[in-house]
Amino acid sequence: MPFQSVLGHDGALKQIKTALSSGRMPPGFLFYGPGGVGKLLAARETARALMCEDAAARGSGDSCGRCRNCIQIENRVHPDVTVVNFEFQENLLDKEMQEISIDSIREVLKAAQRTCALRGWKVIIADSADKLSDSAQNAVLKLLEEPPEGTLWILVTGAPSKLRPTILSRCRAVHFAPLPDEAVAEILVQRGMAFDEAQSLSAMSGGSLASAQFIKELAEKTSGFDPLDPLYAFRVAASLPKTAMEARPAAGAIIELLARSLSARWQAETRPRTRGEMKLVLEQLLVYRRYINLNVSPHTTLEAALLETGKFHLSVFPHSSRV
Repeated sequence: MPFQSVLGHDGALKQIKTALSSGRMPPGFLFYGPGGVGKLLAARETARALMCEDAAARGSGDSCGRCRNCIQIENRVHPDVTVVNFEFQENLLDKEMQEISIDSIREVLKAAQRTCALRGWKVIIADSADKLSDSAQNAVLKLLEEPPEGTLWILVTGAPSKLRPTILSRCRAVHFAPLPDEAVAEILVQRGMAFDEAQSLSAMSGGSLASAQFIKELAEKTSGFDPLDPLYAFRVAASLPKTAMEARPAAGAIIELLARSLSARWQAETRPRTRGEMKLVLEQLLVYRRYINLNVSPHTTLEAALLETGKFHLSVFPHSSRV
């Protein structure tokens, strides 16, 4: 059964499958939780389970994975399943934007009003739904209040508080918690990674597959940097993606790794004065972690965090020399 590909979320999947097997679908689902834990994958599998041609599989709240609808959704070419995200918007409008605009939602609404090509349902998945502009949220709310027959919205977000309460109240909320380390490691191994490397990355990932993959990429990129180099902080910060939107989660992941490493050192430290210094820096790292979610440069924030921890000679990747 294709829902088996969504690892580490038994409770969330039970909620989804109960709704699917009952045949009483809400106008929208809200899949919320930290990034990189499988929310978008679960949304696609929900679409497959809803539109599967195998009645027995649908009755169990799952899909067969073999019929035409299942295969088209897996290959991302199904005419009645649309994923609205920044990639969709850039292809539609031929420009990069910081929000998902009303123009993108209008295009989706046109498609939703057309007759279904196949099984009688249309599924609209809004990835990074917290990035919907005010006018786009207004349009989505109107559809949730007066849902067209046979249309399901799935809003995927890591920041539900940025969506209007009226939108939240009209969706069935399903929480996706951070993945267990063993689930992250299992997925990485399935993708061809060596077991020991997968275990090291999963321990640093904070339960996020996206973070694990990013840590691996960044470790490779910064492998030649020396933490004792006076320019270490600036070199690491310069290795971040150039745009603030892309750099923000990357900087946040590094600051989290620094905080974990310093916390472990603090717990093992016996000298009162050094413990006091470490505690002050840990408190400052918490401040920097909050800055990452605000309108502050992630590059500058990361430089400051690395400079603060520089006196302790922390490596960005303290738990593994193999990664």
